[in-house]
Amino acid sequence: MNAPRTPLINTRQGLALVGNDRELYLLFLRQFSQDDTLRSLAAALRAGDAPAAYLHAHSLKGLCAQLGLDALFEEASLLCTLLREEKPEALPAAAAPFARLQSVYDETVAAIARCDDPASL
Repeated sequence: MNAPRTPLINTRQGLALVGNDRELYLLFLRQFSQDDTLRSLAAALRAGDAPAAYLHAHSLKGLCAQLGLDALFEEASLLCTLLREEKPEALPAAAAPFARLQSVYDETVAAIARCDDPASL
């Protein structure tokens, strides 16, 4: 039996951050879609820069926590745990978790793109 999947967007949590201002929350979600933290994380992993990879994974985790992007937060948290020691030896093991993170990121950004009306949140 599979565990229930964490929702992509926890709107209740995200809306609480902005005092239930749906338009502002939607603006923040759209800004997240344009954020380059994931690209910076990917570049750091490719370059073998473990400290930078950890920094970007941790930044992404924080953004996700603030916006209520629960599924992406979980994947970023796993990657942060793996990279926490900032050792280059951990980078090969980061490939599979990063691939999952990328997949959930793509799903999350697609879900954000479908939110065209603050009332739909």
